[in-house]
Amino acid sequence: MRKNGYEHKEKIEGLINDWMSEDIPLTEYTTQLVSNTDYFEWLIKFTEDKGWFRDDFYLRHPEKLSELDRINVGKLWAFHAMIDRYADRNNIPADKYDYKYNHKVKLNENGLKIGLLVDQGVQYYCERIPVENENEFIDINDVIKYVIQKKETSKIKRLEK
Repeated sequence: MRKNGYEHKEKIEGLINDWMSEDIPLTEYTTQLVSNTDYFEWLIKFTEDKGWFRDDFYLRHPEKLSELDRINVGKLWAFHAMIDRYADRNNIPADKYDYKYNHKVKLNENGLKIGLLVDQGVQYYCERIPVENENEFIDINDVIKYVIQKKETSKIKRLEK
């Protein structure tokens, strides 16, 4: 049986209420995601079988996930925001094409494309990708330590686009 839009809205509102009930300021909430490698490692494990995912599917079908996975899928937007903020402050351009906007992030040999897709709404996605050229990736350890990138490198990357 197909569910109507109101039931989906209630599920999404429930997820938002879960986050808000934690009573954590937004900046602290998002900063926690990049204070260590735990969330990134969860993303690697979660995409191990599937290769990629979009948050909108699981937000509409939370019953397909464990409680921990449901909560972590709901955090993808915040993780993307922190990666995007780090990239912006370091003049690292996002990959933009069609209706997609993403950054390549890595931890050791594990690479992910974290981005958003604008269609009939905004969906956040995560895709496993091979780390073939380390210079194309933001190292999650640099984000954790908030390492400022060399200006010359980031300006060159921007000019190459």
